[in-house]
This record gives sequence, structure tokens and C-alpha cells, in this order.
Amino acid sequence: MDEETKPTRKAKDNPWYKLATFHGVPKTAHDEVAAKNRVTWNRWMASRIPDDLRAALLEKGHTQEELTPFPEDELRAIGSQLGISPAAGIVDFSDTEFEVLFANRFVFFGAISFVAATFSGDAFFINATFSSSSSRFHNADFSSAIFSGDAAFGGATFSSDAVFNWATLRNAGFRNATFSSNAIFSSATFSSNAFFINATFGGDAFFIGATFGRRPAFGGDALFNSATFSGRADFSSARFTRHAVFTNAKMEGLTAFDHATFNSPPECSNAKLHEGTTWHDVRWPATPSNVIRARDFLGAYARLKLEMDRLKKHSDELDFFALEQQCRRAADGFWKGLPIAIYGFVSDYGRSYIRPLGLLVATVLAGTIIFAAHEAGFWTPLLGYVSKAAGISFANTLSLLGKPLLSPDVMLYKYTDWLKAVATLQTILGIAFLFLFGLGIRNRFRMK
Repeated sequence: MDEETKPTRKAKDNPWYKLATFHGVPKTAHDEVAAKNRVTWNRWMASRIPDDLRAALLEKGHTQEELTPFPEDELRAIGSQLGISPAAGIVDFSDTEFEVLFANRFVFFGAISFVAATFSGDAFFINATFSSSSSRFHNADFSSAIFSGDAAFGGATFSSDAVFNWATLRNAGFRNATFSSNAIFSSATFSSNAFFINATFGGDAFFIGATFGRRPAFGGDALFNSATFSGRADFSSARFTRHAVFTNAKMEGLTAFDHATFNSPPECSNAKLHEGTTWHDVRWPATPSNVIRARDFLGAYARLKLEMDRLKKHSDELDFFALEQQCRRAADGFWKGLPIAIYGFVSDYGRSYIRPLGLLVATVLAGTIIFAAHEAGFWTPLLGYVSKAAGISFANTLSLLGKPLLSPDVMLYKYTDWLKAVATLQTILGIAFLFLFGLGIRNRFRMK
């Protein structure tokens, strides 16, 4: 039957599962049956592993007994009993339905396939080792696998590609896991929390289009605390429905959050981001109305702004500054936050030079209308007075530039106090708008 259409197998009908449970199905991950199964599995694999891996496994605490290969006749007898060839090129758990799997400290060598496997209960791969001597195959392929229980990979070691594309994982535990090659979680769904605390990514890490927290009410935090990314870290188009935590993380390669969606700003306290970190078209959360939540957001954006300043990424620094100010306004309340709101409206927090320039022109035009109306007596046609009024308005607004275009005695000798107040207001607004225009120009063209 074609590989793509073959029916799903029950675990009890899979010969590799029979090997993994050779002494019976354990009740816990640490009982005597589980220990016997581990020894049998690892002795089967021991005939394949090279000496350097055997030495590394001994250093990790594996016993000499479990790394001693079965004699050839015993190996063939077990294989004949289970229907497995000792020379099988792939360990095939694909399309298999598991209730629970206890594989703590198992050694998987060669190509391992859990493609489209389903786990209705917990899956334990704590401190398991996935290794291969060939680059032709993914070492561990969990593509499209479904973990309905906990997916426990804490302390696991993947020496070549670990593939979890389109997989669904509940409470994914990869704490202290080591990915020596590529870790590929593109389009994966972490239906609850994802723990990558202190994980080491030696190759590239791909979380493109991944969803962290399909049902946020039941968890959904993406925890990468103290993780190390030696290669590229790609979170493009990822969706973070709860908290994304990168505290103390080290991003040593290019990092992308392009088109990602955040429910709250990522927490990057003491994180070291790569200078090639990109945030193109990120969908940031709405500014919270809750004061406590607004303060949390403010702190997160402030730390990201400081990190972008360290990396000399001026445009990103300005963007995070704007987000920080929006949250500061919400945290301060209406009246205390009003100046921040005005600053945002007038100049987009220093990022726009078009807005202050437009308001500068509007100030000149408004003054022109007022002075022209006064000259014409408010009722007669204004056209004959527009030129003079425009000169006066322009001089008032741009007085900061130096010598006024019209002398003071021409401008103000016959004007009433309220017109003098208008002229003074124009001068104040002109100074403010000119400053913000210059700030926008400087920021637009990255001038420091």
C-alpha cells in the first residue's frame, strides 16, 4: 500500500514499539520495567553506534551494560521474534497511535520517524539521545505528530536535524535540550506552554508560522529563558498568544520576528540580541487600558528600546520608544499622560517630520486669515489684504529663524491685545513645530 495512504497502526502492532516495551508496558517512567526496557532498547542500538558516541553516552551516565551490544545470535533471535531486521535502515514509528510512551534515556541511532504519530497520553523522551552517522536523513522526524498529553523532551540531545513541522504539542518540555544541528518547528502548534528554558540550539532554529498557545486560557507561554541560539533564529509569522520570554537568552545569529503577532511584548531582560534582528511588520498588541498591564508593557518595550540602541538599530529603537510612550500615557492616566498624547499626535513620537511641517503651515494659514480679516474689517473682501497678512503671520510663526520679515512697528503698532496674543501663540507654536520638524528630519535620516 502507498506510504501516504497506509492506515494508522496501533502501538501494539508496531514492531518497534514491541522492542521499546520488550519487558512489558511500564506503569511509570522510572519503575523496574521501564529500566529493563531501556537496557534492551539501548543494547539493540549499541550494535550501530560508533565508539565516540558510546564514550559520550558513558560520560552522560549510561551504564556499560546497556551500551554492550547483544551477541549476533541473540540480536537475530529478538529481531525474528519482533519482525525487525537488525540491519533496518529506519526506526519507523510513523502513523502509530500511542497511549503513552516511556522512552527516557533511550538511545535512538539512525533515521527515526514519528511522522504523523499520535499520543493520546504523555510521551516521555527525557534525556533521550537522537544521533545519526548520516546526513541524508533527518535524525528525528516528528512532522505532523500530535501530542495530546505532555511532550517531555527535557535534557534530550539531537545530534542532527530535529523536525517538528506541523506537529501539535501540549506542554512541550525541551528544558536543557541540546539541538546540535537544525531545530525545525515551522507551522508547529504549541497548544499549551512551550518550555525551551536553557535549551541550546547549535544550528538554525526555525519557528516560522508556529503558534504558541492555541487555547491561551489553558496556557500558551513561550519560554526561552537562558536559551542559546548559535545559528539563525527565525520566528517569522509566529503567533504568541500569551507571554514570549527571552530573559537571559543569547541570539548569536540572525534573528527574525518579521510578521509575528504578539499578545504582549516579548520579555528580553538581559537578553543579547543579534545585530541582524528584524521586526518587519510585526503586529503588536493594543495599548492596554489596565494600569498594571500597561506598566508591564512599558518595561518590556523600554528594555527592547535599550537593546536596539546597543545594536545601533535607530529605526527599531524609535519604534520601541513610540510603543513605550503609548504605554506610559496609559499608565499615567489621562491628565498626566496628556502631554505624551499631544507629542504623539504632533510628531508620531519624533518619527514624523510631515506632521509638524503640516501643522507649521496650518499655523501660518490660520494667522493669515485672522490678520487679513482684521485688516479688512471682517466684512469686506479679504483678497487685498492677504499678502500683507501672510507676511505678518509668517514672520510671527518663524521668528525663531532670526530677523523678522517685517519690523515690529509695522507688525504690531496698531494691533489690539488679542491680536498680540495670537502673534505670541504663533511664535510659541512655531518654535515647537520647527523643533519637532528638525527632530523628525534627524530621525528620518538616522542623524545622531
